[in-house]
Order: sequence, then structure tokens, then C-alpha cells
Amino acid sequence: MPVLAVIRELIIDHWGSAWNKWPNTDDTDFSAIRAAVHPAICASSSGDLLQIDRYYYPAYCAYAQAGHLHLPAGLPIGYIDVRKPPDAKVLRAQLETIKQYSQTCQSIRWRHGYQCYPEVSKELPGLFPIRILEFGDDCPGSSEHKTFPHAQYFNELIHNMYVWDFETGTRVSDKYKEHGLNSAHFVALCAASGTIAYAAEKGLTVEAKADLLRSGNPLPYGLVYVGCSGWLNKYRQAFNTELFQRRAEFHAVGLATRFYGQGGPDGYLEPRMPPKGSGWTTAPLYWNALLGHNYAISSIFNARLFDLWLSGVGQLIYDKNHELADFGALPDEHYIAYNGTVDDLLRQAVAWSQDRSRLADLIIRGRDKAREIMQTWSHERAFRSIYFKYLKELGL
Repeated sequence: MPVLAVIRELIIDHWGSAWNKWPNTDDTDFSAIRAAVHPAICASSSGDLLQIDRYYYPAYCAYAQAGHLHLPAGLPIGYIDVRKPPDAKVLRAQLETIKQYSQTCQSIRWRHGYQCYPEVSKELPGLFPIRILEFGDDCPGSSEHKTFPHAQYFNELIHNMYVWDFETGTRVSDKYKEHGLNSAHFVALCAASGTIAYAAEKGLTVEAKADLLRSGNPLPYGLVYVGCSGWLNKYRQAFNTELFQRRAEFHAVGLATRFYGQGGPDGYLEPRMPPKGSGWTTAPLYWNALLGHNYAISSIFNARLFDLWLSGVGQLIYDKNHELADFGALPDEHYIAYNGTVDDLLRQAVAWSQDRSRLADLIIRGRDKAREIMQTWSHERAFRSIYFKYLKELGL
């Protein structure tokens, strides 16, 4: 089928490990990145095809263009805070370049809000018919100084967290409507880079792990956890603190534990950033574990949700805000529900570890649900919805 039309899209992003440009290195030559065109085909449900020609404008390129290689004071590489704008000549260079792209591009996609400041974002409605804000860290204490100041200037949101506030259960899409961005598209984060590749290279399958459980053969670890401190959620912090203090109780009932991350008794799981992705580090732990607990910071839809499911781990989840049910993921069917206390976590862990046949069935269903969610709530689905929506407006 022939292509209906071509849409040109400008993407602003920071990809430090792949691009190896300033400020990650001293190399300020962004010309090759900017010159490359990345074509993609987007198909509608009826089979109509669009070609999307994508161009990258690295988020930190404007510093080099302005001849001002100085980040705002107190703003580390990759961090986002609109309260700390760069020098005015950097913003001028960025805006002028974006205006140049707008002469040929109908769409702009600003990923994660890297180096996005209202002085520039407020100009976007007059430049691009399609304005996509793509963000993955929505929660109280994050969105306020990263994306909310820009929301009114974009007309499409791609978000990876489903719940914005753990305490109230407010959904991300509803929160952005309060800030003037009414069209939102949830995209599942999927697994951490390296998770799926590790299993494929090692020949590991959830079916084989389920057979191992049914046979009664032991696994090295009964309960594992890898995560950040979650300082933006006082409930998660309190839970983890108590869990770490009570790990001896799990060991006493035969559940060997490994708890990694800030404040975890086992320290950090190294290497933290291996070349093949963080999933390459966590995968050996997960494939050797019966159970893993997952306590949301805001939304349960972080990468860990899929890492655990895809690695055949019986995932213990406190789904306070009933977000998993919206995706057909059910307690004791796809994951193990507990009530948010360490006492109940211990009870559930003991019960499920002693019923290996039931646990084996659950990890297979969990894996299947992970695949279903990743396929259904994909970037491709979100892009398709957005691009075809604007065809008439674009005159294509």
C-alpha cells in the first residue's frame, strides 16, 4: 500500500551514553546527529501508511551553538529543573534553531523535558501543529519543576506513569488536564534494557523456571528487591526501612533475601550501568529468585514491574490505587497481593513459597500479562493515534 503522506518530526532528547557529546564529553560537534534522518512507517488500523521522518536536535546542542559551555549552577547533567534556566544566549540559540526546524517539520516531540524552559516552550504553539511532551517520571516532587510549567504549550502527552500521586490515586492524565494538556497517551515503560536480551542469550524461559518450581528444587533466593530509596513517597520509604530491619524474620522461615539499593542492607547491585543495560545486572538475581516485592513511588508502572514478570518472579504488589485492574492484571492471578505491611508481605511470601505448583502457574500468567500490556500500550499505538489525528489539520 502506498504511503499517504510524510510527516517531519523534530525530536529533542539527550542520549549521553550513545552520542558521547558535551556535556558528557568535551566533543561539541553535534553536526552528524543533526544531519541524520530517521524514517519510520506508521500504519493505521485499516492499513493506511504514514512515513515519519525524524530529526534529532540534542538538548545540550544550544550551549555549543551559543559558545557558552556552562550548565546552570547546581544542575547536574541530565537533570531537569525549569527553576534554573541557562544563560539567555543559550535559550536564544535554542529557540532560533527550533524556529528553523519548524519551517519544514510539522511535529515536535520533546522527550523528558530535557533542557526545556518556558521561555522557549511558550513559543511552540505558533510553530508546530503537533507538539508532543514525552515524560516518564510523573509524581509529586518531580512533575512540578519538570513538565507542569510547559504543559499548556503542548497538545499531546505521552506518559509512562499511570498514577501521579500514590496517596490520592490521582491519575497522570487527569493531573495534566488541570495544567491545560487534555490529550494523554499512556505507554507502558516495558522492561529495563538488557532484561529480555539476557534471557535470550542464556536460553532462560519462564516455562523452564515453572517446571523447576513444580519439581521442588530450591532457588538461591526467596525474596529480592532492587530499587531507589523512593524519597518522594514517605510510605514506600517507611515500608522499606522496616523490611530491611526485619530481614532476619524472612531468613528464619527459609526465605533468603537480597535487598539492593540506597539504604538496602546489601548495598548497590553492581555494575549499576553495564554496557548492555541495567537489566543485565538485575536479570541473574531475578532468574534465581522465587519472589520479589514491588512498592510504587507513584505508579506501579515502572520498569521493575516488567523485569520481575518477564523473569518468572512471583511479584508481590501493594496495588493501593487499583491501577493494575485497569489493565486486566488481577491479584493472585498475575501477581501476589499484599496489604502494604511487612507483616502481610511475610505471610504471603511464606504461603506462596510453600505452594510451588500454584506459584509456577502464577509466574507464567504474569509473564503473559506483561507481554500483553507491552504490546497493547506501546509507543507505536500512541504515535499512530497522534499522527493520524492531525492529518486533516496538516492538509495531508
